[in-house]
Amino acid sequence: MLLSGVCLLFIYYLALQRSSLEPLQHPTIQTLIGTCICALTLLWQVDAQLPGWPAIHFLGITSLVLLLGLRLGLLTIAVPLLLQLIYTFMLDGSLQVDDDFLWRWTLLALTAVISYGIYLLCDRYLPLHFFTFIFAGCFLNAMLSACFYYGISFVIWREGSLLSDTDWFLLPLIALPEALLNGMAMTLLVVYRPQWIAGLRMKIFEQ
Repeated sequence: MLLSGVCLLFIYYLALQRSSLEPLQHPTIQTLIGTCICALTLLWQVDAQLPGWPAIHFLGITSLVLLLGLRLGLLTIAVPLLLQLIYTFMLDGSLQVDDDFLWRWTLLALTAVISYGIYLLCDRYLPLHFFTFIFAGCFLNAMLSACFYYGISFVIWREGSLLSDTDWFLLPLIALPEALLNGMAMTLLVVYRPQWIAGLRMKIFEQ
């Protein structure tokens, strides 16, 4: 519990600064954050269960960081988790801030950092093109990020046991729906609302 808490504090300390709150003054950003909070809250409540695996659900992390950027994305991730704590407290009167909760929060934050890092690499080394952004920056990005999240979650859930050959085979299959969801969502946004995407929003303003 201490290790996960320290990792979480370190991530937020490095990522968040006073300037991170300045975009919150814009109505569009406020609307996007509210929409993302509602979407993540719903996605994270729908779990699927495979034999021998922890609960699996859509993450939506790649779309989140592409829409809001890393810093606002990290802030947004905290809200559905805190809402879950409040809901649990209202049901049974206890705050379940245990090791599983902190590790889940830490993994979601690390996944956001990794997903945004993959996007930056694609933006830096690949040509700016519609299909490049959708396939590499969204689809593959979401798949790799989901593989990281589910792989580490499996190791923690199994108390340090490594992935078997079967688990390595199942991992990309489990991550594929996440990639499809993020890819389709970002395709619609790039076509109809490119100004809502953080990286494209900066390029539009520069022009």
